[in-house]
Amino acid sequence: MKETTKTKQSFIESHRRKQILDIAIDMISKNGYQQTTMANIAREAEFSKGVIFYYFKNKEELVSAISLTLLEELREHTIRCMKKHSAEQGQLFAYIEAYFDFIRKNRKKFSILMEVGFNHNTMNQCSVFGAKEYAECRRRLDKLIKMDGISNKGNQPLSAVIQGMLDGIGIQWIADKSSVDLDACQKTVIEMIERHIS
Repeated sequence: MKETTKTKQSFIESHRRKQILDIAIDMISKNGYQQTTMANIAREAEFSKGVIFYYFKNKEELVSAISLTLLEELREHTIRCMKKHSAEQGQLFAYIEAYFDFIRKNRKKFSILMEVGFNHNTMNQCSVFGAKEYAECRRRLDKLIKMDGISNKGNQPLSAVIQGMLDGIGIQWIADKSSVDLDACQKTVIEMIERHIS
């Protein structure tokens, strides 16, 4: 009986936490990071502020949870997409295509990830979306580059350039969707890398 009650509470708590995260993500996408407050989230969720603070002790903790949730979603998306590609295409190019695919299909989430990451880290000097995450991106890209036999040397500059292009193009597309052709940019990135490695 105790186990069933505990499991039920855990399910309810997990569901409520996800509900708060989803509402916060939606509100940040509509109003921006600065204008979204814990009180606004509580009002939108129709919870007391106490309930919100039970799950997240402050806005920084909530924002950290949002960043980690969206980064994990991006990771899972790229892994799923890469598994569908043929071996001859190369893992690096499959990763690039998967990243563009995530941006294309999740404009709101990518926008929030960039805004929250920038605002949160700048204001609070937090590393949730900073050095640690970018180091992981570069390590992943280094591994893909080596898997594809592109080079046996340290590839950190190439990895940093590739990740910078992907994020930079995504940010430009968010800022002005009508003037940035994601398909053309994806093709150009791949062509630039092919020229660099040939």
